[in-house]
Amino acid sequence: MCALISGDGCISQLNGVRMSPVKTDPKGVVNQDTVFTFSMEDGIVTADYRGGSVLRGYLIGRCSGSSMEFSYCQMNDTGNVAGGRSHAELALMPDGRLRMVEHFTFDDGRKGVNIIEQRTD
Repeated sequence: MCALISGDGCISQLNGVRMSPVKTDPKGVVNQDTVFTFSMEDGIVTADYRGGSVLRGYLIGRCSGSSMEFSYCQMNDTGNVAGGRSHAELALMPDGRLRMVEHFTFDDGRKGVNIIEQRTD
């Protein structure tokens, strides 16, 4: 599924879009083996994700224009449960895939930036 972006840069569709990190912050948990699967309805964005050290994760938030704000929670392979909030900017890359630059803050105060791109498989 392709993300639909209008001429003014607004994201209008994320249903079925699958994305994975291509660059991760050392303070984060996700990696290139983590796969996010998104849904979107009436500007409410949800995703579940897993892979790498993440056994299962969920996010929920809202999308406005090309920006997303969301909260997340996840469990890693050692049983640690963590959560936090993120702000992300979405953009189309020249090849038509979606790129998200995520600025995250865990509840424990760790902060970082991940770059996540739409998968083609």
